[in-house]
Amino acid sequence: MTAEIAIMNLQAVALAADSAITTYPEGNQKIFSSANKLFALSDFAPVGILVYGNASFMSIPWETIVKEYRHNLERKTFAYLHEYSTDFCRFVTEEIGSHISEQQQLDHAEGLAIRVFAEIRDEIQKRTKNKISQAVSDGALIGSDEVGQLEDAITVEVVNEYHSRAKKVKLIEGTPKDFEKTMRNKLSKSLKTARASVFSQQRLQRGLPQKINYIAIKAIGGLFDKIVGRPSGLTSGIVVSGFGDRDIFPAISELLVEGMIQDRIKMDPEKREVVLSPDKRAMIVPFAQTDMVSQFMEGIAPNYLPYLHRSVVSHIGEYTNALLEILYEEILDEYSDIDISKIRNVLDQYTPQLASYFVESVKKFGAQRFSRPIMNV
Repeated sequence: MTAEIAIMNLQAVALAADSAITTYPEGNQKIFSSANKLFALSDFAPVGILVYGNASFMSIPWETIVKEYRHNLERKTFAYLHEYSTDFCRFVTEEIGSHISEQQQLDHAEGLAIRVFAEIRDEIQKRTKNKISQAVSDGALIGSDEVGQLEDAITVEVVNEYHSRAKKVKLIEGTPKDFEKTMRNKLSKSLKTARASVFSQQRLQRGLPQKINYIAIKAIGGLFDKIVGRPSGLTSGIVVSGFGDRDIFPAISELLVEGMIQDRIKMDPEKREVVLSPDKRAMIVPFAQTDMVSQFMEGIAPNYLPYLHRSVVSHIGEYTNALLEILYEEILDEYSDIDISKIRNVLDQYTPQLASYFVESVKKFGAQRFSRPIMNV
């Protein structure tokens, strides 16, 4: 588990990180439990940098990159904190990028494609297994032919879902217009080989291989997590924090980086900027895996709240049915013109609203009893 945090007030910002890092030498995941992820970005300005996720950029350790940047920066300073973040990205693209060959970038792209293929395959297998389990529990007898037809239908369904998401993903800024065509040509053989290996157990109907390739290329030219819904494992989080020369209060600039393609750094354009003000005097900002920080701050684990919502909806539904039966037997039975199903439908409409109200009450309680006292300190 990776846990990193920034604690800020109007006077200073403190950064902290655990010591676990993940690297991907030659595509193989390795985890180390004693590493430094927190560095000074400048020898002369109060600016630090914190790294989470993948500990390297195209196999070059972020620690080495930060040291090189600090040496390159010398005594230069910037007026505002976010300018350090922008300049650091420029340095990574221009200076570090000059040491990364085209073949390394294509190998990185192929690694992303394989991850996309694996995600699609795993989703197909999971849905197929769930459908079969549901059918068996319902007493249905499923033969091999039915299983094959079911898997074919689910394969089409899943690929179309990912394809629809991929069409909405924007390519990284500055990507040439012919990027997709160029990638198709350069990765044609490797994508075909990888696809055949990953989908060896699935039958891909006509048109699906082309859609799967398109999904992979959009993940290569855009961002993996925008299509899949979670980071690729090759993604690095970069958090720059401190003061620019003209910053009155501390600030944070966070961005996500996912390697390099066609000599351009793959970076999420949606940076997170946090700046304090007299109206916002303190903040605790978690990064990477935020569950434990949220639990500490709010007094409840984040995944408990959706469970509470579902549980309340379920229990209210059960008790609604039980109460209506009692009412019908003891009171409403005398009124034959009353449609009990209409009463149930009206009550069911208010159940989600009541559950949401309950969950919001729990969150408010957590804010009053846990978060607010900590922030006041």
